[in-house]
Amino acid sequence: HLPRSTPPPHQPQRLLLSSLTGLAGLLLLQGEAGEAVRAYREALATMEQNKALIRGGWCLVAAHRWHTA
Repeated sequence: HLPRSTPPPHQPQRLLLSSLTGLAGLLLLQGEAGEAVRAYREALATMEQNKALIRGGWCLVAAHRWHTA
């Protein structure tokens, strides 16, 4: 038998944050700055609500923001 693999508890949050910041970047490229800000704010609120599960989340958003500016 192979051991059953379960993702770490923070993995779904990381996927959500990656999706939200990616969406924000795409929205910026499409000229939808207001919607991009909304997506970034949602990512930040998610991180704030789930601090115990997320490690390095602020770095993820900051790095993405600087690369898409």
